[in-house]
Amino acid sequence: MLSTFFKTVALGVAAAAALTACGGPVKMGAAAVFNDHRITVAQLDQTVSDWKKQLDKDPAALELQQGGQQVPADPDSPPRSALVQLVDFRIWDELAREQHVEVTPTQIDQIIAANGGKKAVDDLTLAHGLPVSHARDVVRAFVIHSLLLQRYGAVPNQQGQVDQQAQQLATQRLGVAYGQATRTLKIKINPRYGSFDPNTGLGPVSYGLSKPDPGLNGAG
Repeated sequence: MLSTFFKTVALGVAAAAALTACGGPVKMGAAAVFNDHRITVAQLDQTVSDWKKQLDKDPAALELQQGGQQVPADPDSPPRSALVQLVDFRIWDELAREQHVEVTPTQIDQIIAANGGKKAVDDLTLAHGLPVSHARDVVRAFVIHSLLLQRYGAVPNQQGQVDQQAQQLATQRLGVAYGQATRTLKIKINPRYGSFDPNTGLGPVSYGLSKPDPGLNGAG
């Protein structure tokens, strides 16, 4: 189910990928760089600003957070939490390209409908630290994840259950492919947001001689 996707992908796929994305140096004004593309600091700040405004107006999403059903990737730093997810979207897109996986708008719509509709998926997205404009990105990543697991052998039986050993083997294979996509992208993270390691997720911020930016809620 989509509600468990946030929790299982980082633990299952990322833990199987023994590759590390690098911290700095990055282009000026960039929060993260992928080969010749980047997520700018301004884009990240706007993402966090939109998220905060939307979350404050959505009691259902707040309840998901407060009840522990969904929590941001880094509850102490909205910018870092958002950034690691934006980076993850890029990795899944690259993985889909390398593995020749196509995701159609219809497939995304079907998953949304099967998981309570647009409002429910928006709530999950907000609870996990992103504005609703990224809800379809979440679903797209979920579809890529699901299709590749099935390709690698985790195929549900008639009762909708998957053999545990087949699930583990498929997850390992997916982890290898995920790691390859990470290596292809040559991800670099601005040190002010810490580091990104597919094995452990967000790494700590190392301030060095610089001081934290007080406007980034501890992002550094």
